Amino acid sequence: MILSKGNLQVVAVAQDDKAIAGLDNILIEKGGCTVAVNRNTIIIVGAVDENVRKAVPLDETKLDIGLVVSGETIKEVIKNVPRDTMFKGLLEHCEVNKDADFTITDGKRKKRIGGKKYAKKFIDYRKLIRHGNIVNSVVVNYKRLHNILDVLGKSSPDVIGESVVFLEFTDDHKMILRTRNMKNNQEVFVITTCYEKSSRDAQKFLLPLRSAKIKRTAKVRIDGEK
Repeated sequence: MILSKGNLQVVAVAQDDKAIAGLDNILIEKGGCTVAVNRNTIIIVGAVDENVRKAVPLDETKLDIGLVVSGETIKEVIKNVPRDTMFKGLLEHCEVNKDADFTITDGKRKKRIGGKKYAKKFIDYRKLIRHGNIVNSVVVNYKRLHNILDVLGKSSPDVIGESVVFLEFTDDHKMILRTRNMKNNQEVFVITTCYEKSSRDAQKFLLPLRSAKIKRTAKVRIDGEK
C-alpha cells in the first residue's frame, strides 16, 4: 500500500499518550487511510489519490486487512522519507506490505525498513467518531492558529498536565483564546479573525476534500463506506 508522508504524521497524536501501549500505534486501513487515537482525539488521513499512487516509483502491494504498526516504526520511517523538490513530492511516499515492511526511495535507490506490528486489535474508532449536533463552525488559517497555540504554550507553561485553553467564537468572525500561566498567574488573551466564509462554503471552494469527505455531520468517510 502506498502511503504519503502525511499519512504517517498521525503518529504525533498517538504519541500524546504513548505511555498507554494500546494507543502508541497507528492503523493503516486496507484502503489506504491512516488512523491514530489518544485519550481525547481521533485523527484520520485519507488514502493517497489513485493517480498519484500509480506515479510513485514503488511497486504497490495491496492489504487484505487493516495493519496496526507501532509508533516507533512510523517515526523511523518518517525520518527516512526524503524531501522531494524535483518530482512534485512523489518521492515523499512509501510502500508498506502486510508484514509491516516499509520501502522508500530517493529516485535511484530503494531502502527497506522492517516494521513492528502490534498484535492486538486496534480500537474501534468508528464508534468513537459519533457526536452530537454541530452548533457552530468557523474557518481559520491553520498555520496562524498553530503559531498562536505555540505562543500560548511558551507564555503559559503547563504545570498541571492539562494545557487548558478556552476558546470563544463571536458573531463577527473572530476567535478568542484565553489561558493562564499557573506559575505566576499571568493571563494570556488572543483575539484573531477567522475567514468570513462558512465552513461548508470553505469545504466546497477552499478545501475540496476527497478521500476523507466531511459531510454536514462531520462524519469522515472511512475505507469501504459509500
